[in-house]
Amino acid sequence: LRLDGNELISLPNGIWNLTSLTELKLNNNNLEALPTSIWNLVNLPNLNLTWNNLTSLPDEIWNLINLTALWVSTNELTTIPSTIWNLSNLTDLGLNSNPITTLPSTIWNLSNLDSLGLRHNSLTSLPAELANLTNLRSLPLFSVDWNGLWELAYWFFYYDTTLKTQDNITPEWYTMSIQWNWTTLDITVTQ
Repeated sequence: LRLDGNELISLPNGIWNLTSLTELKLNNNNLEALPTSIWNLVNLPNLNLTWNNLTSLPDEIWNLINLTALWVSTNELTTIPSTIWNLSNLTDLGLNSNPITTLPSTIWNLSNLDSLGLRHNSLTSLPAELANLTNLRSLPLFSVDWNGLWELAYWFFYYDTTLKTQDNITPEWYTMSIQWNWTTLDITVTQ
């Protein structure tokens, strides 16, 4: 069901009765909240909520255990509920361009996650539990650039992928590119 780009501020209640939906595109609207009845969409694998005005996600969204892709980029989310671990089938999680300051440590329970977007947030650190997401190791690009990261934990260096951390905060501007169990490690930082 495509309802993207309609400047919706709320959703009709009838949508939540469509329990056989395989995709729900609500991106590019003006949604500020989702009704708690979203839990009715138990078979939904793909939910696109990008480019809205969401400040939080209802706890009931984490009952959507068949979700494999959840995109909530470019909203106003500051936190992600710790109940995110219920989405064990999730393979793609887009959290880019939100003012998120921390990630819950329970994110490590998303063992099937192979794509994680964290660009343009307000993160100052990443939970060490991200190291347990072994499928992220095969990502072509794991981006955490445009955050306020002061440091990267040692476990990042075990990934065999490309890590991009452009425009994070450190005392100096520098670019470093090294090869060590990585395809590419590119750290570009600004103060």
